[in-house]
Amino acid sequence: MAKSQQSRNMSPGRALALMALVVAVLFGAIGIGVATSDDRGWTPKLGLDLEGGSTLTLTPLPGQGSKVTTDNINEAVSIISQRINASGVGESEVTSQGTGSGRSIVVSVPGKQNNKLLEDAARTAQLRIRQVLVQTSAAATPATSTEPSAAATPVPSSSETAGSSASPSPSTSTQGRTVSQGLLSAAAAATPASSAAATPASSAAATPAATPGATPAPSPGATVTADEVQKELSAYAKQLATQYAAGTDVTAQLQAAPCPPGNRIDPTYDSENDPVIACDGAQKYLLAKADLVGRDISDAFGEPETNSQGQSLSSWQVSLNFTGSGSKKWSALTKRVAALTGTAKPNLISIELDGGIISTATVEQQLSDNSRITGSFSASEAKTLGRQIKFGALPISFAPGNVQTISPTLGNDQLTGGLLAGGIGLALVVLYSLLYYRGLGLVSVASLACSALVTYGIITFLSNQQGLALSLSSIAGLIVAIGITADSFIVYFERLRDEVREGRTLRVAVETGWTRARRTILTADFVSFLAAAVLYVLSVGSVRGFAYTLGLTTIVDVIIVFLFTKPLVTLAARSSFFTGGHPWSGLDPRRLGAKPRPAAPVRTRPRATDPSTVRGQEA
Repeated sequence: MAKSQQSRNMSPGRALALMALVVAVLFGAIGIGVATSDDRGWTPKLGLDLEGGSTLTLTPLPGQGSKVTTDNINEAVSIISQRINASGVGESEVTSQGTGSGRSIVVSVPGKQNNKLLEDAARTAQLRIRQVLVQTSAAATPATSTEPSAAATPVPSSSETAGSSASPSPSTSTQGRTVSQGLLSAAAAATPASSAAATPASSAAATPAATPGATPAPSPGATVTADEVQKELSAYAKQLATQYAAGTDVTAQLQAAPCPPGNRIDPTYDSENDPVIACDGAQKYLLAKADLVGRDISDAFGEPETNSQGQSLSSWQVSLNFTGSGSKKWSALTKRVAALTGTAKPNLISIELDGGIISTATVEQQLSDNSRITGSFSASEAKTLGRQIKFGALPISFAPGNVQTISPTLGNDQLTGGLLAGGIGLALVVLYSLLYYRGLGLVSVASLACSALVTYGIITFLSNQQGLALSLSSIAGLIVAIGITADSFIVYFERLRDEVREGRTLRVAVETGWTRARRTILTADFVSFLAAAVLYVLSVGSVRGFAYTLGLTTIVDVIIVFLFTKPLVTLAARSSFFTGGHPWSGLDPRRLGAKPRPAAPVRTRPRATDPSTVRGQEA
């Protein structure tokens, strides 16, 4: 029976070798992370309550069509929390404070070097996918200045003056609204390229004067704010889009227009239902109203780019999965843009995030599947962008304040107290094991040491790779896990001693006891893990840290019992110290009150009859 049980179980040597391999790989991965990054170490990170961290206050900025309401603030808190949690930073806090329109959001994360994380989490993440109507170089555009001088107005030459008097040109003033000269430099004098006979207007000052309702040019030295530039560009984009729809080439007017300040459209003027003028640093675009927005995307994630053979490249991309309606919109957009292939109009689409163009793509055929955003993304940038798109745009924009450092709410005293409590609990468990189980208690001590080593390694690895931070409640979960681990040892050891009491030999008792105790151990650990999972899902704040470490150490307990404790007991059962029933082994049959083993029956063979005797009797 013992042999049949052993044949179905992994040999103890192989199990211990696998356990050693797990520990080596775990700490090897930690070592590689420490060697390749400056922000990783051999100790776990601590939470806000024990170490402090960084905090950022976000002040809402209501724009067109959006107001600061309680629902908007609560939705923003939820989205920011999801972004930070998805980045792997544990024990963070996202709360709102204030009342009414004066409410703000306070974001706090553990650690002193999370400024970039705070800023990324607070981004509005308004996604727009638009068709490119007109494309031109941005290099020819004069730099926009908030204080234009009189030199910003072009001075016509004599030939321009003559041409103007001979044939008035259809300048932008004759097409409708013009943008002020200080903002567009030469937009009023720009002439559509499709009109060969058209010539620039004779004077920059004459153009707006000839048009009723035209925007007057600012006087030399006047201050033009960035908001005025954005407002002018928004109105000018609508005008150019109308002319484009009528069949007019507006390339010249677009090239004369300035780029938005910082190449980023202000959220107030970045409506999904209006065309916009945008720049990416090298090119300038007139973009149609958005065909797809963030709510048309069901999932987004950063991953390495692949070549035609499916091999991963060093560059990164953001993959997009559309919703049902989003797939239909995407198919319609790509079909319309692909039809422009081979024409004078660009077959391009642009992907815009928070008013800035992050990617443009050429479309040559209709697409119905999901899409991806490519560009010069690093791994962290692609993952961050994927999280921002996945969890949706914030309902309103926020003005971030300065990142400030906050002090720990508890400090070293509480940390020391928690570690001391854990140490006392561990010492009591060890003392009990040695006094009650004697030699067998050494196996439990070794198992507890191995469990502590593996748990420390996993916590440190997750801290380095995913930003896991230990709070005081997380440490409490680790302390409770000591009892769970000890409980598994007790279940097995007591079943083993019961088998010895029944009169079985130690080697047989080790296997039969394990078979019967294994189901009990797995059931108890499953219940513990289920409780931790439910607590993690239903709780908030620091309680989730307790549930997380409790569930994690429950999994570790299963690994230790199967790959360390059981094999170690099997090896111990082969030693004369335990098989001989030494009084200090903890498995002395006499001390345990074992039943005496019945004597084996002696089989006797019948004596053979002498053949000569038989023949004599017959005679």
